[in-house]
Amino acid sequence: MKKAVFSFFTMRTSGDYSWWDDFPIAIGKCLKEKGIDHICFYRGYSDKSRYPKDIQNILLHKDIQNPFKVKQIVAPYAKRYDKVIFHHQTPSFLSGLWVFNRKFNRRYSWITTEHDSWSSTEFSSSKRLIRSVLRGMGFLPNIIIGCSRASDNRITNLYGSKGVGFIYNGINLQNIPEPKPLNDMPTKVLFVGRLEEYKGLWPLVNAFRTLEKTDNTKLTIVGNGPLYKSLSDFIAQHDLGKRIVMMGHSYNISELMLKHDFIVIPSTYEENCPITSLEAQAHYLPCIYSNSGGLPETQIQGKTGIMIEKNNPDAIINAIKYFQEDISRFNQMRLDARTNSLNFSINKMAEKYCELYLKVFNDENIASI
Repeated sequence: MKKAVFSFFTMRTSGDYSWWDDFPIAIGKCLKEKGIDHICFYRGYSDKSRYPKDIQNILLHKDIQNPFKVKQIVAPYAKRYDKVIFHHQTPSFLSGLWVFNRKFNRRYSWITTEHDSWSSTEFSSSKRLIRSVLRGMGFLPNIIIGCSRASDNRITNLYGSKGVGFIYNGINLQNIPEPKPLNDMPTKVLFVGRLEEYKGLWPLVNAFRTLEKTDNTKLTIVGNGPLYKSLSDFIAQHDLGKRIVMMGHSYNISELMLKHDFIVIPSTYEENCPITSLEAQAHYLPCIYSNSGGLPETQIQGKTGIMIEKNNPDAIINAIKYFQEDISRFNQMRLDARTNSLNFSINKMAEKYCELYLKVFNDENIASI
């Protein structure tokens, strides 16, 4: 019996950010060992994509929302197999994948993983009932995965508990040499992420604005997005150019992490399982992080970082001072961060997904994950 998992990354360009290639390839290796094919669809492929051109399958996000396009583009591949799992790796549930409705054809199953962050939401029991009915009819995914307990709770509130669970994200744990202990207080601070309001950038830059003039703590902001110009203007207006550096997009995140002392993730939305938190710890970087969704699940309060409340510049300043007031403690936090990152390997993540796929292919009753 020929089996395959089709993974859809219709909001991602392969090669733009290596993690969106790394974990599908890890899953593909795991599936190959079990005799199962893995076919990926992206919205496009950059020169840095790890996929050979002969297996580069393109499906735009607008196309996966169109059942006619899905049938035209995806169905010819699906017909080659006896059983197929369609795994939609996107936050949008407006999908034309319902044309492969399991109620009409037991060859097919539909899984969605929600990777993105979210705003605080009031949950409606009536809307949850409607969604549950649509799922029962096969017009929404029969299995919905989050990337943290917080995401799992949110999905349960939205869709009911059946076929809902979470699998933590994982990263490639590079062989990074243990850094030499710092002798001077840590002053090199890093932010990595898309420059959006919900990333908590305004509380962050305002915290650095209010630091004493004699303080030599410096912030590097890495990323692009809608706030780039307004942040740059703010930095110029308040003469913060020597204290805050705007780097724009970078493909060398690992190299930048090795050059900094700690990282700040001050998100105001509910984070899912942010890769930046995991990669920073793998690079021996303690973290100042907000109490945001699943973000605290990736850290150990007081050991790998300091948790702060959202939208609070003073809390950021106090956390920076905590890092700086005891060098011995900070050096131990660096080691603890690396140790904690080992719990989030990409191979462990791939194995968890492969276990789920096998249960689906074996028609096991999956009440929870």
